[in-house]
Amino acid sequence: PDYFTDEDAQNWADLLTTRRDRIEALGARYLHMTVPDKLSLMPEFVTLPLPHFDRRPTRLVASLLPGDGVNVDILPDLRKAAKHIPVFHRTDSHWTTAGCQAAYRRLCAVLGVEPQDFSDRETNARHQALDLGGKLMPPVMETPIFTQIQRRSRRVAENGMVRYNEQTGFPEGNPHFVGCYVHMQNESPDARPETVLLFGDSFSEFRPSMLMAMLAETYRDLHFVWSSSLDFTLIERIRPQIVISQIAERFMGTLPVDTFEVSLD
Repeated sequence: PDYFTDEDAQNWADLLTTRRDRIEALGARYLHMTVPDKLSLMPEFVTLPLPHFDRRPTRLVASLLPGDGVNVDILPDLRKAAKHIPVFHRTDSHWTTAGCQAAYRRLCAVLGVEPQDFSDRETNARHQALDLGGKLMPPVMETPIFTQIQRRSRRVAENGMVRYNEQTGFPEGNPHFVGCYVHMQNESPDARPETVLLFGDSFSEFRPSMLMAMLAETYRDLHFVWSSSLDFTLIERIRPQIVISQIAERFMGTLPVDTFEVSLD
């Protein structure tokens, strides 16, 4: 019952509104999106009592910041999509392409832009142990289907942490994520002209497969930073028209402190 208190919820609401006011003073629009945990999305699959289900962070913060203002509530969109197609992998804590696209469409609706259709993109599948199935003995395997989102956009810059991950971290099984930075550009004639700065985590990804890639396919200029905290030095340097932050619900027990500064080198 004390995992996420009313005070915690108010602190999050205060953080988001403070961010909004500070970013609007710089001439940009700010939106925040929390990706709900599978427990919040599909409690009907839990066979044990959930006596504190109403204390889930997404619900409490949405009750303080309702509607499609600074806090974009994607839970209804995911629940609607889940009636027709899996929105999370069964043995993983992350969403599928369909789940990501449901959230992307909600963001596009709030931003007033036409979402891209990724249904014609190539897919690949590989039988493997994902992040939850791999914790069990023996591992529980799954064959996830991944969609290759990137087609019109291209990466024009990345920092040293991304290069480390691609050259050493992933091959050796020791990647580092917080602080990764990539810059994407999209020269297609119908790309939206705004510059977007996205702060997120593994639901956004610096690899072109999730929310970052979908937004890069939509906007002409997109910067992504793997961080739950905002880098206001970077915001002032880039001067984007849109700033978006994304966080997984399970990380909301720690309130971000916006003193983070990412290295672009």
